[in-house]
Amino acid sequence: MAHIDLMYFAKNLWKDELPNCKLQTIEREFFGIEREDDVPGQYIPGYYDTYLSKNNIGPIVPIIEHNRQDIVSLASFLEKMYKDVN
Repeated sequence: MAHIDLMYFAKNLWKDELPNCKLQTIEREFFGIEREDDVPGQYIPGYYDTYLSKNNIGPIVPIIEHNRQDIVSLASFLEKMYKDVN
């Protein structure tokens, strides 16, 4: 399957406009998004392992929300990138 990493393009396009090109920085600076109660990416494997070992859906809920926020943000990035380039 084809894969396009929008963060690569974001860094090239906005590196001079932002202090860094981390996902949360772009969200905050361009879209006014401040993630609240977001599970840090480094903890997601542990949450998922707990879900598998305990057969408990609870730890997977924050992962689903984290991924939902990523998808919404990346769709916004793509639209802004298109407008900025064109």
